[in-house]
Amino acid sequence: MTSPSSVRWLRVLSGTSSPAIGPDGLIHVGCRDGRIYAVEPGGRIRWVLPLSPSPILGTPAVGADGT
Repeated sequence: MTSPSSVRWLRVLSGTSSPAIGPDGLIHVGCRDGRIYAVEPGGRIRWVLPLSPSPILGTPAVGADGT
């Protein structure tokens, strides 16, 4: 049995902003590669959005409806 503070999975990305958690539990994070990644609560990447050749340093904003 794992404690609430145990690491359950690890996803290494290219330097990240602080994550934003959507209402469905999807984790959105900006990275130094100019992309936003959406990571499922189990650690699988659901989608990647390339936005810029520059690093994304700010935390993504996620609306109440998941947008």
